[in-house]
Amino acid sequence: MSLLKPILICFFVYTIGFNCCTQLKDDKIQYICLAYALSAVIICFFVFQKIVQSGVVLNSSVYAYESKNSVSQILLTGFLIFVFYRKKINIFTLFFDIASIFLLFTMIMLKSRASLLGIGVIVISVLLSDKYKRNTKKLVTLLCVFFICLFLFNKNLQNFIINDIIFASRDTANLDAISSGRLSMIQNFPSLFLEQPFLGHGSNYIEIMQLDAVLETGIFGGVLINILALLPLIYSIKSIKKYNTDYNFVLLILSVIYYINSFFEQLSPFGPGVKCYFLWLVYGLCIGWNERGKIN
Repeated sequence: MSLLKPILICFFVYTIGFNCCTQLKDDKIQYICLAYALSAVIICFFVFQKIVQSGVVLNSSVYAYESKNSVSQILLTGFLIFVFYRKKINIFTLFFDIASIFLLFTMIMLKSRASLLGIGVIVISVLLSDKYKRNTKKLVTLLCVFFICLFLFNKNLQNFIINDIIFASRDTANLDAISSGRLSMIQNFPSLFLEQPFLGHGSNYIEIMQLDAVLETGIFGGVLINILALLPLIYSIKSIKKYNTDYNFVLLILSVIYYINSFFEQLSPFGPGVKCYFLWLVYGLCIGWNERGKIN
């Protein structure tokens, strides 16, 4: 698989977002986000159904869904949207809470460590940011305290979190198995890179985007791709300080959790397919709205 195609798709989606901002007011971001979140719930339903039908148990080293990292990232994005907009549309609060629990439970069943780290980022943002409503902060704080106490005093939960999720039910003495082969990929990277340091090997496969970009396109192309992957995060950090709007905050959290995913996936935050399109759509919208705000 090559990074080129996903990058072109993301650029195309970014262009759509940037150009559409002239036809949309920035308060419409919540409806765009909620449309995506509802589609994530629909995907979650079918994935959950497949997991149940597969008969894979949670303590198995076999993953319940083949494309777990990709689908978990979609579910994680939906989870973020439901938690964030829980403060905005109170009439739907109960539905948002049920949907959030459903998405969270399915992500746990998928055992995608990248997405579970993303949940941690979302929880931290709830506790530290003033963008969430006070009752949401209280609820998340209460759930965190409850989970920590349960984890400390429940050995079954400790075993599930540590052995079944973190270690993926694999031999703890075999770091390569725990990392799903990524340790071997890191060890083989220097020798492969030195074979073609400037032009790269073309289409290749390393489940770490930062290394895969360099191996595919060489040192110069790899650096450019890595900078490109960081653009939404860099822009959101700058814009949140200057504009402090909801859509810039959503972009910031999306950028963080998608970039974390890039350490576990070959093509993230660009792909595979259209998995990451929402990040680049919001990125395009944010730049357009911020630039329009400067003019006004």
